[in-house]
Amino acid sequence: MAICRYAGEGPKASYHGNIDKPPVTCTPNPKRDASVPTLAQMTEKAIDLLSRNEKGFFLQVEGASIDKQDHAANPCGQIGETVDLDEAVQKALEFARKDGNTLVIVTADHAHASQIIPADSKAPGLTQALNTHDGAVDGDELRQL
Repeated sequence: MAICRYAGEGPKASYHGNIDKPPVTCTPNPKRDASVPTLAQMTEKAIDLLSRNEKGFFLQVEGASIDKQDHAANPCGQIGETVDLDEAVQKALEFARKDGNTLVIVTADHAHASQIIPADSKAPGLTQALNTHDGAVDGDELRQL
């Protein structure tokens, strides 16, 4: 069972973004310690074991908890699970670069309407104002990158 990177009891999105409340900052999940392997660690181990086969191998890695966190209206969890998947993909790409004969495909079975919008927006649906790692509150700073 995967344990979310950010606290599962974190802020929940609500209709029209908890406008009356200050933005929240995602915090690490205390239940996810070094004894719990990350998706990237599991991917790296699987590649290590499977790559010993001279006939090659097929490996499917799934970041299924992104979807679960979105359905739970947990934006911090959704972001954390996306970061976890990205780190796992990076492990696959590292192997592919070294191997030179490996195809890495990243896809999704469906999408969600999660997005970064300016703090002063009144978006339809579930929203939650979050502080980014650099302290920004809305998407304006991200668009400038």
